[in-house]
Amino acid sequence: MRALERVVSAYAGADGVAMPGEIRRNLGRALTHYPRDLNDILGKNVDYSVAEFSTEPNDVNVSYRQMLGFIESVAKDREAFDIVYDSQAAQVADFINSLTREDLTRTPAAAPDRALGTAQEAGYVMGSLYGTRAPVSVSDGLDVDAKRYGWPRLEGMLRARTAQLRVRQDGERVQELLRQAKSTFNDAK
Repeated sequence: MRALERVVSAYAGADGVAMPGEIRRNLGRALTHYPRDLNDILGKNVDYSVAEFSTEPNDVNVSYRQMLGFIESVAKDREAFDIVYDSQAAQVADFINSLTREDLTRTPAAAPDRALGTAQEAGYVMGSLYGTRAPVSVSDGLDVDAKRYGWPRLEGMLRARTAQLRVRQDGERVQELLRQAKSTFNDAK
């Protein structure tokens, strides 16, 4: 884990060393060994480089900006980026699929509640990843695949869960969760 922190710091962008193309896929795979930690870093508004905060379960001490810089370097290889993206999309889907019918239908007693927190974090994670891939796609003369990486992917995950639980998608609660997820998705980019 401390090795991961050193590697992320070394290749984290402008002040770091340029990441050799030959190792991008291996470094993308390395991030898949820390899915919850990466999800914490991308999805929560916390500076995990500060000693008082810990990612779960491995206590990775890397800031959001450092991790984004690192992922931007990985994203120069689409296959390497897809390794990271698919791992995090699965993590987000697991969190969304843990929501119950009650989470998706009841008016919460406190804000943010579990469903709202999940929707917001999912938006930050997926939006952050989309934001790292989009500029690389443009610089390569390609359009970023919005269905694969963009808001439609996250919206589809949320709608699939509501359909699975037979929750009305036009209901006020579901619409609020979708608005919040889209808002944080757009804020993260």
